[in-house]
Amino acid sequence: MGSEESKIDLAKEIIHPVGWKLKVKVRWVCFDAFHGRDSNFLCSLIKMRPPFVAYVPDNLHIWLEPFQMRVPVREPGKRG
Repeated sequence: MGSEESKIDLAKEIIHPVGWKLKVKVRWVCFDAFHGRDSNFLCSLIKMRPPFVAYVPDNLHIWLEPFQMRVPVREPGKRG
């Protein structure tokens, strides 16, 4: 544990080994809005797949399906 690590980095270091390296069945992970504000942390949890409950700031946008930015298909006779 280095002095340059943030609280979020430390949380990742705690959660990841317990579930994957030690093969301990994690029933769920719960954390406050400090950790819930970091979208990279939330994405890493989604990839690790433990069920989790998080407080998130009210201005954080969450998609239930993967977000894809794309140009809509042009339909003949309609303005784009």
